[in-house]
Amino acid sequence: MRKGIVALLFGLACLQADAGAQKALPGDDLLRPIAPPSVALTPGPSISGDNMPVPEAGLLAGGAYRSDYFGFSYRLPRGWEQTFAGPPPSNTGQYFLAEFVRMDQQTGASEGSILITALDQFFASRELDSPGHMIDAMRARLEPVYQLEAPPAEVKLGNHTFVRLEYQSRAAELHWRVLAAEMRCHVVEFVFTSRDAGLLDALLQSMNGMQKATTTSTLNQSDVPVCIQDYAASPNLVRKVDPAFAGPKFTNIPTRIIIGKNGMVKQVHVISAFPEQAESVKAALAQWEFKPYVEDGRPREVETGLMFSFPSREGKSQIRVPANSNRSW
Repeated sequence: MRKGIVALLFGLACLQADAGAQKALPGDDLLRPIAPPSVALTPGPSISGDNMPVPEAGLLAGGAYRSDYFGFSYRLPRGWEQTFAGPPPSNTGQYFLAEFVRMDQQTGASEGSILITALDQFFASRELDSPGHMIDAMRARLEPVYQLEAPPAEVKLGNHTFVRLEYQSRAAELHWRVLAAEMRCHVVEFVFTSRDAGLLDALLQSMNGMQKATTTSTLNQSDVPVCIQDYAASPNLVRKVDPAFAGPKFTNIPTRIIIGKNGMVKQVHVISAFPEQAESVKAALAQWEFKPYVEDGRPREVETGLMFSFPSREGKSQIRVPANSNRSW
């Protein structure tokens, strides 16, 4: 079962890297682990600026998985335990947030698993840039060894609206329940796997208990930055400093920034980079300045994304607004 879960996580990374190729997702790749090149090539994230929550900082406490960044708390049913820390975020903006398993107390065999992942919509291919698109892509790539148990459908669980997909493999005697929802410009996915379909149905019902995270570090809804995909493009950009070339050539560095109400960069979250590249990017972005964003007459903080390349073919670092807007400086 573990192979299937790891492969499902990285199957999306492979599709994201080559969205035009007709690869099986989750298809036959689901039965073997796939190691994404980005995990092997980059050491992980780096953060500077205000101490604000980030996607990968979720934690298990008091029997509940809590994400201050995404603003939810999911209490695990009894008997479920966290397994291990996953890989760092990939250079396509994919996060392995947590995995939980339930073991048979007598045999030690796995009875099921829960995998929580997130994909940054700023850097996602168009094919995967929404919960509906992601679920449609998974369904379209189901190989004959997999059978739909129910067509994709929109469901309301707790205070979130999810797109649900249910399928099985009779050959492997496994069932999957996949839930995908948009949260703070990410597609957050819950993947439930078990041989027991009844156990999976009970897990789906447990999602009704998912609550808003309640900690001192959790932002009020009115304080959560507004997500704007191409805000770092002209004419919003007032001042820009190019990062100095550092580290290996021909690497892409996805970066999220939070712009304060005064137009200055408040937080830099380098999602995946070598340390020297991350430091170069953070030092440059600390000097950027934007036009303050105003909504209904009030200044608001903005969260947006940038993709840095070291170097471009012209021999210098290049900066692009994310994914589908195709603008560059």
